[in-house]
Amino acid sequence: EVMGKLESRATVSGEMKWWSKNVTEKDSESVRNNWNCCRPCSVDVEMSAYALLASLVSSTGLESLPVMKWLLTQRNDKGGFQSTQDTVVGLEALAKIAAKFSSDDLNITMEMKTGQTVQRSFNVNKDNALVLQRLELPESIRSVEMTANGTGCALFQLSSKYHINDKESSPRFKLEPLASKGEMASAIKISITTSFIPSDDQPISNMAVMEIDMLSGFIVESDSIAALKQHSAVKKIETKRGDTKLVLYFDNIGETSVTLTVIAYRKHEVTGIKPANTIIYDYYDNTRRCSAFYEIPA
Repeated sequence: EVMGKLESRATVSGEMKWWSKNVTEKDSESVRNNWNCCRPCSVDVEMSAYALLASLVSSTGLESLPVMKWLLTQRNDKGGFQSTQDTVVGLEALAKIAAKFSSDDLNITMEMKTGQTVQRSFNVNKDNALVLQRLELPESIRSVEMTANGTGCALFQLSSKYHINDKESSPRFKLEPLASKGEMASAIKISITTSFIPSDDQPISNMAVMEIDMLSGFIVESDSIAALKQHSAVKKIETKRGDTKLVLYFDNIGETSVTLTVIAYRKHEVTGIKPANTIIYDYYDNTRRCSAFYEIPA
């Protein structure tokens, strides 16, 4: 009976099945993020993954294939999803169904072609089933053909990455970074103001994460990190990529603006410095985000 109710709430399209947050609930938000048109809500991934895990308890796995196919289409190029939360649950569900279809007689040969040229043949067997095989294609490639023969189950994934000079038309956060000259000639001061854009059903954000990229050649000053640790809104701080990226965690962000100051200093001389990116997003719903760039002060 429980599984029957679960199935009645599923969305089915072609060979895929998934569970989604009610459309009216999504539309009730006074401000929507335009990323929703091309990226699923993290909650959708979590719900579908939990539904897949539930169905595997009482089925052979064949009935769950449509859910598996949908989850696979939502992964990013690294194999994860949008946030830590949905990635953990999503990968657990995919691992469980993969175990259902594991076989000792696994032996698959996949041949990939671009045009008339064979780029590479991949062989998957029980000895290398857990080994990731990958090939980076030239940027000029526009068409890829793949054929597979053999027995067993394997996944072939083609990923492409590109940049779009566009800004979110309706973000759930406000974000304003501004860089000015520091007290020392080699330093800059980055002032960042952020706030949450509330809706009727959510006056404040969930746990939020802010990522601040330093300008090329600059790194975060250690005293600046110490000062940020004393800020009442900041709950955790991380630095990445040799102190060229700063990550701040907040319990939540409200409608009242929060202003942070980061000091960075020049470690390497770089010419033609491009603007650096800052981003803030909801930890549990990665579609709720806002990004903005700042430039080196004149």
